[in-house]
Amino acid sequence: MVLARSACADCARPLTPPDLAPIASFLLLCGPVPWMRRLYPTLPDAITMPLLLAGLASTAWLDPAASTSHAAAAAWGDILVRAVAFRYPTLRQREGLGQGDAKLVAAGDAWVGLAGLPWVVLAGSAITLAGAPMAALSGTGDDPIRRRLLARA
Repeated sequence: MVLARSACADCARPLTPPDLAPIASFLLLCGPVPWMRRLYPTLPDAITMPLLLAGLASTAWLDPAASTSHAAAAAWGDILVRAVAFRYPTLRQREGLGQGDAKLVAAGDAWVGLAGLPWVVLAGSAITLAGAPMAALSGTGDDPIRRRLLARA
């Protein structure tokens, strides 16, 4: 099972390296982003915009018919995160999401399309939750969380 080649679910044709380019690129970028967040608390456009453009360009190259869907997913991801970011301060009395977060979700959605939009949000949430205790204990997390974790340790 591990050594079997990936294949198209519809026609069983083995996938070629160009077919796997979006998956490989997405996986390569998933690892560094949480570490970059530790170094740069705000996500600069120099990181998020090339990722978004690469996702749209990859889709246009590999599946031109899906380009509109992937662009729509990027727009919807951006809008949804910005809507949450707009309401968050009224609920928690502090800023919780920034424009970089919206751009990063949009970039992920540019790679996976509308069907993958919920999975990008789920994966981002899971990665954030998994990294929160490490960030809090290392002094890079939110102060109230850090204080609670240190009090329990």
